[in-house]
Amino acid sequence: MRLLDNKVWPLLAVVIGIGVAGCGGGSDGSDGADALVQLLAEAPGAHCAAGGERLMAGVDRNGDAQLQDAEVQSTTYACNGQSAQAAFTMTAIDAGDARCPSGGTLVGIADASGAKVQEIPICSGAAGATGATGAVGATGATGATGADGATGATGADGPAGPAGPSGAVGATGPAGAAGPTGPTGPAGATGPAGPTGPAGPQGPAGPQGPIGQDGPAGPAAPEPLPLGEFAEIQIVKGAILTCGTRPGPRACVNPQLNGVDIASSSAAASILCSAVTKQGIVVNASTAEIAADPHYIWSFGWLPDSTPSTPKLTRLDCL
Repeated sequence: MRLLDNKVWPLLAVVIGIGVAGCGGGSDGSDGADALVQLLAEAPGAHCAAGGERLMAGVDRNGDAQLQDAEVQSTTYACNGQSAQAAFTMTAIDAGDARCPSGGTLVGIADASGAKVQEIPICSGAAGATGATGAVGATGATGATGADGATGATGADGPAGPAGPSGAVGATGPAGAAGPTGPTGPAGATGPAGPTGPAGPQGPAGPQGPIGQDGPAGPAAPEPLPLGEFAEIQIVKGAILTCGTRPGPRACVNPQLNGVDIASSSAAASILCSAVTKQGIVVNASTAEIAADPHYIWSFGWLPDSTPSTPKLTRLDCL
């Protein structure tokens, strides 16, 4: 299938070879005519109010590979605004088909959804007559006798015959006298050292050493946070509360517990305001985003949760 964008193609000519060749022992008959499909721009007018494309199909009767006006068998229009794209398929029609007794090509036109709008059969001309059988040529002269081939390789040896039976065992002769002991040879060179063995078990712990001297005093603890205000980092009900920004002493934007989002709920907002301002009165609790998973929810304590599409507490304003 070929898609034709009716806003791009200025001119298209497709030649489909469906000529019919002769058969038999003689010379070939004349070829059938080719089917031609030509796509031209259609100006705004009676066929297409906003303009479009004109698809013409026919048979190249004069063999010039150009679709002349007298050769056009079918014309179809694809108008702008009716379909973003048009598509066509080309399928061979076998000889003997009622639509084209001598065979041909079936051009199918479909809209952008794939639904067929129209089918156009383009038929081939009748096959040419079989030419007369040509005369038999004279018998050629006998060629010279070829040279002898090379001698083949010697064949492999045949299998060995079976072993003959063993002869009888002869009598054992008397033992000879023992020879004198030879001198001791020199000591051989020392071999290379073997690999290191595995480490042994750890020994018992030694006695505790004496207590060292006291180190210098650490820096003074930071001043306590002012009562009733949000801070960048503070402990709320056993979790670490952080604020992305603090537009005011009692406002917290993008609050998080232990580095993760907080699910928006009246209970969570009230607990946070109560812990920070000691009043528990919520002026505003914004939920413009979805909380990432996992996030925290309040249910008699801070609990991790992974329920998808949970609204996120994005800003909290307390009284």
